[in-house]
Amino acid sequence: MHFKWSAGLCGCLSLRLATLLTFAVFSSGSVYAQDADLPVEILGAWKVVAIGGKPLAEDAHIMVEFEETGTLDGSSNCNVMFGPIAFEQGMLQFGPFATKDKICSTEAYQQEKRYLDFLTVSRGYMRMREDSSLVLLDVNSRELLRLQEVDN
Repeated sequence: MHFKWSAGLCGCLSLRLATLLTFAVFSSGSVYAQDADLPVEILGAWKVVAIGGKPLAEDAHIMVEFEETGTLDGSSNCNVMFGPIAFEQGMLQFGPFATKDKICSTEAYQQEKRYLDFLTVSRGYMRMREDSSLVLLDVNSRELLRLQEVDN
């Protein structure tokens, strides 16, 4: 399957079709887009600036867009990724994710894996008004990911 990626985070029709196919394949026991009801303050495009409290490498470009339809898409350093997101009983729920696997450096791959692992277990969030960042938290309210809002 071929994915075309545009300069923006929205992706193209083939990426959207692949996202819909992902929902069909992983529908049993997974997050459903129609159940999303996402908080407005997390919607939009974000750049990941820290993973586990550690700033990203200078050359890392991890982007994600949370959409009100209950989907997310973006780049996870060297790969395109997409999948469902929901907000139920006051908790976020991510995944499963689909990625287009490309060969990348060991460091980039390890950072990407850590990002996807942390995103999968993120359950809460805090919106930091002073710097327009979004902090994704685990079930114990520990910071997993820090994201900076991308100007449109």
